[in-house]
Amino acid sequence: MRHSFDSRADSYDTHAHVQARAAVALADWIAPEERKGLAAELGAGTGLLTKQLQPWDGEYLVADISKNMLARAQVSLAAHKNLRYQKMDAAQPELPAQTQWILSSSMAQWLDNPQEALSRWRAQAPKANLALSVFVEGTLCELLDVLPECAPLTWRSVAQWEHFLRAAGWQIERAQEESFVCHHPDALALLRSLKGFGATAKGARVGAGALREGMRKYGQKYACPRGVRATWRVFRVIGRA
Repeated sequence: MRHSFDSRADSYDTHAHVQARAAVALADWIAPEERKGLAAELGAGTGLLTKQLQPWDGEYLVADISKNMLARAQVSLAAHKNLRYQKMDAAQPELPAQTQWILSSSMAQWLDNPQEALSRWRAQAPKANLALSVFVEGTLCELLDVLPECAPLTWRSVAQWEHFLRAAGWQIERAQEESFVCHHPDALALLRSLKGFGATAKGARVGAGALREGMRKYGQKYACPRGVRATWRVFRVIGRA
């Protein structure tokens, strides 16, 4: 999956409409007067959340495992001089102990062991606040119904994420689950959009015949005036140390 995102850095923003909406929603939960102190954004990608949180009063670390994503972020965020960029694995970061905010949007669902990562974040920055959004169970339910082999991930439930957070030592101050519905001209356009931002299928390659039949079923079952719909479920959290 890392390679998928790295290779799609140039097309990411063109296709990442739901990630942009998730970033706006998460940023809205951090009041302007709270946007201060040393911040570390993990899995920042091309900077969708970073941009929404500026201006930020203090140093702001923009971290991602993809050097190509970071390069894109540096270009789009060049006007903000408080930003520092670093290639970093969110599963095994190196966070300054004085970090006051840990931020992450639309990334943590890709972690192999979220509880372990959240525990590391908490241990390395014991006084930090957490702002997190992840895609959860119910995401791309239409695709899972007709073409499960094309789904990029087995999505974890809200209950699982709440357990991960509490087990890692985070106090959940505020949480909300929300649906975002995106529209595409047809099922093929949806699959191309997923590929465009790096979310490749987790299973075996689907044969051409099965793919055509799945797309036909998708168009029949999930048609709408704007083409076909695709549902994304987002879980948003503010956590405190």
